Amino acid sequence: MIDEVFSFFESRYEKFDVRFERESSLVIEFKNGKLEKLYNTSSTGYAVRVVSDGFISFVSLAGLEPRLSEIKFDLKSELAKKIDLVPLEPRRDEFVISSKQPIASVDVETKLGFLRELDKIFEEGNVSSRSIYYEERIVERHIKTSEGADIRFVIPYVYVRVMASHTHNGRMASIRRAWGIIGGWELVDTDDIRNVFSDAADKVKRLAQARSVKPGKYNVIVDGDLNHLLAHEAFGHASEADSLRERTILKGKIGKRVGSSLVNIVDNKKFELNGVKGFGWLPYDDEGISGGKTYLVKEGVFQGFMTNRETSYEFSFPLTGNGRAQNWMNPVVVRMTNTYIEPARSDLAMSNEELIRELKNGLLLKFGRGGQVNPTAGVFTFGVQEVYSVENGEIGELLASTSISGNILVVLSNIVAVGREYERPEISAGFCGKSGQLVPVGVTGVRLLVKGMHVGG
Repeated sequence: MIDEVFSFFESRYEKFDVRFERESSLVIEFKNGKLEKLYNTSSTGYAVRVVSDGFISFVSLAGLEPRLSEIKFDLKSELAKKIDLVPLEPRRDEFVISSKQPIASVDVETKLGFLRELDKIFEEGNVSSRSIYYEERIVERHIKTSEGADIRFVIPYVYVRVMASHTHNGRMASIRRAWGIIGGWELVDTDDIRNVFSDAADKVKRLAQARSVKPGKYNVIVDGDLNHLLAHEAFGHASEADSLRERTILKGKIGKRVGSSLVNIVDNKKFELNGVKGFGWLPYDDEGISGGKTYLVKEGVFQGFMTNRETSYEFSFPLTGNGRAQNWMNPVVVRMTNTYIEPARSDLAMSNEELIRELKNGLLLKFGRGGQVNPTAGVFTFGVQEVYSVENGEIGELLASTSISGNILVVLSNIVAVGREYERPEISAGFCGKSGQLVPVGVTGVRLLVKGMHVGG
């Protein structure tokens, strides 16, 4: 059907693209062992973008066979932009994720049984308040452009999240864990996710009894999940090119030092670790561009902004393949994929044990929990779920959940050692919100030793 829609616009406009999408999804939610939600949804439609006389306009068309004769573009309306798109090389490709046990082949009862098993972990651990959320999406996209690109891909996503709380002597603690994969059921129904949930059931009870951290500045090690949170939320959004239309702390900083020479910050569309794809993995973005590893920071120096075709033209920046849309109802905007901090030099990267010895005295911080970010000022506050004291190079007591805050450029400059052991990408899967759209993103990274981090308060 996309060929008919494409032909319709080809007869009327010289420069345009058509993005077809078909998506099916399943959502299941248990609360305290009781099934609360179980529903399927499906959606099919087209997103069309037209460029004419220096203006860009967008329209979404519902259904497999939209009424093309009724479509009209008002290219000089207030919603249209006087701008253009950078040229796109003609390319044809098709990519479908293969798996041993496709998600669609697994019946709902099997999925319900699996989630009940995960819930039982918390029930048997006497954790009375918990919610387990399951979502699967199978997304097919087909992109054709007037410049000759013809790209089709199919990606299956599965996301499982638990949120639990426990009260001890009137004191409540909460915990959150997630597991997100791209692929088949064999990556979901595993002992690994059971171990992650078992650990969460144990930790939430211990956290309810843990003593608080005294607020102050500490030398700390942040784990891979917090690595991702810092890279994505505190730095990544400020390095999306459309942020330049307003204000960003990174304006005017291309080619300038913004952090320690020990680190790179990357957005890696095709990140994989031990055969597991990062949750933001993409063979092509939603403009049909094959992306790879984009260096935002290299050896502490800011390299440039992430772009889509529109912002690449607008700001004369290289095209990075970061054009993404939630679905056919939304236009493409600049978005991250898998964003994380990596060691700039492998020969200086340390094992996790070496990092603890290097820290000697301070805190080990694990698992973030959202927070607040101001990309124009570069300041952030993030929750931290697990805190461990470190004394004389040994990991000690589990302390209560806390927060970290600071300016991201100061924090990046205060990284004094970098790990080499990447933590599981499944545990940092999630969905990023921007411009009213949600898209899958990841991924976890290595541990970082940061001096003078503000903790608590």
